[in-house]
Amino acid sequence: MTTILSKSILYIVFLLLGFFQSINAQIINKKDVVNHWKLNKYSINSKNYSPPKKDAGDYLLFTNDMSFTTVFEGVKEFGEWNLNPKKGIIYLHENKDDKNPLKLYIQKLTSNSLIIRLDIFMLRKIDFHYTAKKND
Repeated sequence: MTTILSKSILYIVFLLLGFFQSINAQIINKKDVVNHWKLNKYSINSKNYSPPKKDAGDYLLFTNDMSFTTVFEGVKEFGEWNLNPKKGIIYLHENKDDKNPLKLYIQKLTSNSLIIRLDIFMLRKIDFHYTAKKND
């Protein structure tokens, strides 16, 4: 009797864990990524930091034709992007032959906010917070 009860409880726990995991999964749509995103702040372990002056003009610009423009630490770069909507990863390719694109892991995406982590060893624990640029 105890074995059946413990197996039932274990089954219910795994079922609930799967349910909560599926609730937290956010499927990302391309139309939500396409925007001009201005760097607003950084966060490390939930502590927020303002960008230094050299990063004040940093942004991400994703267009419908799958091209991008970025300014990171004042350096402007161009290329092509694609999206894995289920994993929430944006891939930045320098060109069509680029086999090692930079991965941007989407932590949160709303119509006004984009929070990402870069797949760069020294920066993996930093959340980059962007806000949608308002049309002037």
